[in-house]
Amino acid sequence: MVLELITTTLLAYNLEQLSEGIVNEAVGKWEQFETKYNKNFKTYFQRCEKKYRIIRTILNDREQDLIKIYQPTSLFQEREEIKADKLLQFIDNMNYVWITGHGGQGKSTLLRYLMLKILFDEKNSKQKIPVYVELRKFNNEKHERRKLSKFIYSEMNTLGFDLGYDLFEFMLKKGRFLFLFDAYDEIISAKNQLFMLEFDEFMTKYDENNFLITSRKMPTGNLENVVSLSRLELKGFTKADAISFIRKVEYLPEIKEEFLAQLDEGLYEKYKSIASNPLLLVLMLKVFKQNPNFPKDISKFLIDAFKVLYEQHDAAKLSYQREYRSKFNEEQMLQFFSAFCFITYFHSNAQSKEFSEETISTYVRLIIKNYSWVNQKAEFSEKDIIYDFKVCLCLLYEEGQNYYFVHNIFQEFFAAYHIYQLSERGKKSFLSKYILSSNGKLFSNVRLFTTTFDYIYELDAFKNTKSLDLEILLPLIESVENSENFIDFHHYFIYTFDVKKKGSNQFELYMSHNSNHYKNRVRQVLIRLNFKHKYGNNYPNAGGIALKPLITLSKGEIVNLVKQSNYSKDDLEKYLSTIKENSYQNFRFELDMETIEKNPVLYTLVKKSARYKSIAEFDPLKIELLEERREFEKEELFFFEYDEF
Repeated sequence: MVLELITTTLLAYNLEQLSEGIVNEAVGKWEQFETKYNKNFKTYFQRCEKKYRIIRTILNDREQDLIKIYQPTSLFQEREEIKADKLLQFIDNMNYVWITGHGGQGKSTLLRYLMLKILFDEKNSKQKIPVYVELRKFNNEKHERRKLSKFIYSEMNTLGFDLGYDLFEFMLKKGRFLFLFDAYDEIISAKNQLFMLEFDEFMTKYDENNFLITSRKMPTGNLENVVSLSRLELKGFTKADAISFIRKVEYLPEIKEEFLAQLDEGLYEKYKSIASNPLLLVLMLKVFKQNPNFPKDISKFLIDAFKVLYEQHDAAKLSYQREYRSKFNEEQMLQFFSAFCFITYFHSNAQSKEFSEETISTYVRLIIKNYSWVNQKAEFSEKDIIYDFKVCLCLLYEEGQNYYFVHNIFQEFFAAYHIYQLSERGKKSFLSKYILSSNGKLFSNVRLFTTTFDYIYELDAFKNTKSLDLEILLPLIESVENSENFIDFHHYFIYTFDVKKKGSNQFELYMSHNSNHYKNRVRQVLIRLNFKHKYGNNYPNAGGIALKPLITLSKGEIVNLVKQSNYSKDDLEKYLSTIKENSYQNFRFELDMETIEKNPVLYTLVKKSARYKSIAEFDPLKIELLEERREFEKEELFFFEYDEF
């Protein structure tokens, strides 16, 4: 009833704005439009409430109301604080907003809450109509260029919105939407450029709407080149936020009250990096009774928390020990669960958040088959292991016909932990299959290696190892150098260029950030690993620097370059045809260094680019890593070579 009343006010307000001026011919009779408008949006809002209002936490299997437990946090524009209750006003003033934050800080939850806040708080009924869009679903778009508006309309359509595209576009032109785009970083590299072109044109064409987009914090990314975006950063919970949030969540009262007291008396300050993260704070509460002494490092905390979860008693019956059907001991369960996280994360290219029972069972059977210590004594089925993950560990949950991780941070971290635990030979196999492979379907998602290498770096830090540098980065450099026909790194990689139409006979040429070519995926990984080697997890923010064109060329000059590109004959003919017919506003093509060197002007410009300079770092990097390996081996052999014991 509350939803019905407030959305009626919200829709009436926006209908009034739509009716100003002359009604567009596409609308037809106003009364018919009004009837369809109210009916469709009310259906859409009802289904959005059903899908986004109820959430689960790792605390228990109970569903919790997002509106009741949500804890607002402040955001920062550089050093200026934007209070949570002023965020909608900030968006309305700035029009285009980008929010960044680490995993588990609640970016997706914030967007869902903003939508619900507009739908359930009468004070916000004079707002534009909120539309929440999960950008990972853009990965399912075909390679052909398609309007972003049609993608959004299709996503709304799955939730009962059937107003008609022409009427939806009429509302777009009138600027009646607040678009909440969730998780730009979940778009795979192969689709990233397409999305950026569409996103830029969409904001330009329908500039009277408001746009909010979120992403993980990353060293570089195309969103930084959209200078119209006002960037905000989530900083996490303050002490007061953390206490307020824990008071709202449903859990055993005696444990919760003791935990709250400890938070107030110094627990928050001691473990701020963990307690300020909403997801990890909930996990702290979950394991508090069994282990109130938490490690300060997030990676170590997650491993220790897993061990406590393995040993935990049932949350409702503290004297009852859950029985694992798989009969795995703690270390075996950790190893198996890590392998499970790896296979679900990497085989889905970090795109899937939901898995069918058939998919889950297939993955589990595959691990059983290939783990000798499991299949030699397997007296259980894959259903037993899935039961253990869901009921005993509480790291998976089932909803409808699908399974989900309670949060993707567990899938991401334990996938990285699986790679970290591999032997040197195992890591080389990982590099061969997921990075060096020419199979375009593998490892094309930047989020995969960004999150994975962040966690391996943390594991190296607290375990005092050099796995990332010496067992991943160095072998990757050596593999490239040992590849067939290798001359140097510049000649190994493919250079990708974006072309934007400037006039009837003029095109601007840019260096592209993304390409689906596997050699460019190798370059992306190497650059990020080198960045991690130089800066660790304290990388500087790239800011909002506008992407500048290298050069402006005529249609004939562009055609000559495209003719020398590395595309297949069919793709080449398609591109040349679109240029000739002026049917393509923007496109991209690839050139190797040998071809670039034959064009003195282009070669001079490429040599000045950040791309060229970053690739030039790989030669001295290898020398540095070899010295690092010698020093590391020297430390390991010290006690065996020292003669005075």
